[in-house]
Amino acid sequence: MADDKTKAEKALRKLGQYFHRGLPKLHPMTDQQMSKVRDAVRQQWEQTHKGQAQNSASLTSSPSRSKTKQQQQTKSQSEDHGEDHGHSY
Repeated sequence: MADDKTKAEKALRKLGQYFHRGLPKLHPMTDQQMSKVRDAVRQQWEQTHKGQAQNSASLTSSPSRSKTKQQQQTKSQSEDHGEDHGHSY
């Protein structure tokens, strides 16, 4: 019975391959359809990469700003307390 199942699955895969090969021959895509697909893909790509560019820009600007603020606060605090965080001899 397992043999029958594997044979049937193999036959269905082969039929699917034939179908997918023959479909474009029976129903070829027109240039108009292809241009619509290209436009849709281009718009989606631009939206995706625009979002990634904004995210990366905000990620890179936020930590650097916070680091400089932290450094300035730490420096002013150490000056107020007379602490020296430089070299220890």
